[in-house]
Amino acid sequence: MSSDVPSIIARPLPNAVTYDLTARDRVTITLPPHSTWSSGLHWHQDHDEYLRVVQGRIRVVLGNEELVIDAGQPEVKVPRKQCFSGI
Repeated sequence: MSSDVPSIIARPLPNAVTYDLTARDRVTITLPPHSTWSSGLHWHQDHDEYLRVVQGRIRVVLGNEELVIDAGQPEVKVPRKQCFSGI
């Protein structure tokens, strides 16, 4: 990663989120309790995304389906060009 790009990006409450960009092959997103952050509806043109919850749970809208993913569940694949949002 370029030295002029930070490897950790953090935003405070109410929509607090921390993006950890230190690994080349993944981004770790951390949400503190009571955060109102959402990824917003989006898609990735050129790559699949894999969602894995390490602690707690998230709600994901994947196409027309709403999923609740808890820590310890298998990762969820979001195919490229599939609209989704994570909360």
